[in-house]
Amino acid sequence: YSFCGCVVMEDIKLPEGLQSLGRYAFMSCHELTNIDVPEGVTLIDDSGFGDCPKLTRVTLPESLTMLGSNAFVECTSLRTINIPKGITELSSGVFAGCQSLNDVVLPDRLKVVGSSAFAGCESLTTIDIPATVTHINDSAFAYCYSLERAVVRNESLRQIQSYAFA
Repeated sequence: YSFCGCVVMEDIKLPEGLQSLGRYAFMSCHELTNIDVPEGVTLIDDSGFGDCPKLTRVTLPESLTMLGSNAFVECTSLRTINIPKGITELSSGVFAGCQSLNDVVLPDRLKVVGSSAFAGCESLTTIDIPATVTHINDSAFAYCYSLERAVVRNESLRQIQSYAFA
């Protein structure tokens, strides 16, 4: 809850040496427009940047290995995200409700796309799912009304759960 609810904060520079961002760290920072997460951060915990409706740009470090549930939920202005290679699982709801998200780069080591990870990403038109993905959980891409093309590169994909692309 470090900066949770700082509804007028527009900008913040995170210090070098930071290792993690806790639960709800910047949730509901309604005026926050961009964030550069410094190298060395390995965790953005649950709802870390949830409900930041003006957040348009996020730079994630290569050191990042975990994005908690709903980490960027309802960041309705976020347009693009490049997920670092250290992420092997996308938690539930991590980018749910990011209505403007239209450019997603998934890492080559990703194994699991969590439940509702991209649900409600109405501007997403294509998704390229790496060959390493073995599970696409329920509702992972539900309500992605503009999704025209999903490329699943893993011939040994083990499971696509209910409503994954509904």
